[in-house]
Amino acid sequence: PLQWALTACCYIQITEVNAQRRLNAVLQLQLLSLDDLYDMVLAFTFEETESPVLEMILGAIATAHEYFSMTSIKCLASGIIPSAPQAIQDEVEKILSLLSFLIAGERDILSTTAKVPISFMAYLKHADIAKAYVQTDPSFHHVLACFCLKTMQNKQNGLHFNICKLETSSQLNSQVQNLHALIDKHVGDALSYACCFWAFHAAQAHTLCATLHDSIGSLLSTNQFLHWLEVMSVTGSDPHKSLMQLKAQSHLVCDMSCYG
Repeated sequence: PLQWALTACCYIQITEVNAQRRLNAVLQLQLLSLDDLYDMVLAFTFEETESPVLEMILGAIATAHEYFSMTSIKCLASGIIPSAPQAIQDEVEKILSLLSFLIAGERDILSTTAKVPISFMAYLKHADIAKAYVQTDPSFHHVLACFCLKTMQNKQNGLHFNICKLETSSQLNSQVQNLHALIDKHVGDALSYACCFWAFHAAQAHTLCATLHDSIGSLLSTNQFLHWLEVMSVTGSDPHKSLMQLKAQSHLVCDMSCYG
């Protein structure tokens, strides 16, 4: 009930234009469920913008392995959609402003801690009306795999040695003061997601383009692999699980023999 009320209030107030119409629509809902409100949200959002970027964002949210932050969504859209950087940035900003009221009580759409609610992710995966707007097919796993590899291999903000700027390598993670704060500052949610789930998305995609194959090969055969292991270590994630997901898929032809 609280999430419904917060989402409804943000939905009504997202813009002054037609606010009264949205208020009346909320008050006239016969079935006061969160899915009913999400139905209304999607209808309004697609009324405001008919954009392939919106479909991509919703598809990515529905396909994501876990909570996707709004910052990660912006990075995803900016990195994947082929468009002029400023044009795509403006378009993504508009779409995120329309979707921001789905973050219950969170009005900063670029917050690294603002997460898409799991109830909305479940709605996108299963609700009949959502399927009219959202395509959840293996191609989105390919999109997310590309996002993950591009994020990790970004020369400015991607993987690099001693990413958390630790003073010494002789301490256990549990002995490092403020490790979580260092991870938030130097790794961030987008890179953390990329490191944890690139192999999952690559394994779920039916086919991979040559560029993505090359990116995976580069990750596994250069110092990027060691830098990836470093992030997996400080975040407490299991690199072996990722490699086994990758190795189990016959369409991934990268030579994994040296990794067990």
